[in-house]
Amino acid sequence: MQNTYGLFFTPKFFITHAGVDVTPWHNQFKYKYASIRRKHESKDDNFPFRERAQPRRRSRSPARTPPPKRGNEQRRDDKCWLCGKIHKMADCPDFGKCLNCHMAGHTTAQCPQKSTHTATRIMRGMERLTIERPMNTTADAHGYKALCIAINEKAAVTEQLAVANRTMAELHAANTKLQHGIEKLQRDMEKLQCDMEKLQRDKDKLQRDKEEAIKQKTVLKQQRDVLREQTKRLKETRSRSNPELKQQPNVLAEQVKQEETSEEEELRPWRTQYFW
Repeated sequence: MQNTYGLFFTPKFFITHAGVDVTPWHNQFKYKYASIRRKHESKDDNFPFRERAQPRRRSRSPARTPPPKRGNEQRRDDKCWLCGKIHKMADCPDFGKCLNCHMAGHTTAQCPQKSTHTATRIMRGMERLTIERPMNTTADAHGYKALCIAINEKAAVTEQLAVANRTMAELHAANTKLQHGIEKLQRDMEKLQCDMEKLQRDKDKLQRDKEEAIKQKTVLKQQRDVLREQTKRLKETRSRSNPELKQQPNVLAEQVKQEETSEEEELRPWRTQYFW
């Protein structure tokens, strides 16, 4: 069918505005490969229709080359790339295990110990120790892997040793503090012992004062009895000599009674202080 669009309706107009590609078949590649064509115009004028170049074939590595058919024998170069031993990878006991913790059931990316056994920390540790990563054979790679594991174990042991040292320092500080507390407690016990001895001395002194007060009270009682007897005799003598004195009040007896009352009042505060 022949194109019947007008003068002002170019193929580019239909592509951008109408949304339908109505350009002739020999002009479609002009717009589809516009950006790529600019790079290859100088090399190939017939760019969309040129023959595609064949890719180069990659040679197999010696480790993956199948061994020669010599019965059940295997070559020494045919080593497992996981462990470095002479067997196939499918027969390797480490096949399917995690390369960090050497346990089956998860991959290296899903290893729970990747925070302590990550490849980044291993490489940084090797760079600090100026150890180059081997790239020649699988056996060297296996040795490098074992060396990385040993370095990680050494770092873990060093960290545990630092933690143990800090714990020992804390225990030593706590022991010193406890020793100071024991010494202070001993000093307080000695002071308490001295206070107990002083209290015992005060108690003995109080007992002696009590006995002395009892003796003084006994002496006062004896003196009071003597005074009563003398007063009684004096009263009888005066009554015999002058009978009119019987009718007068007994002033001397009242005075003696007041003296006895005053003596009891003097002893009462002492009794209240120490015995009640």
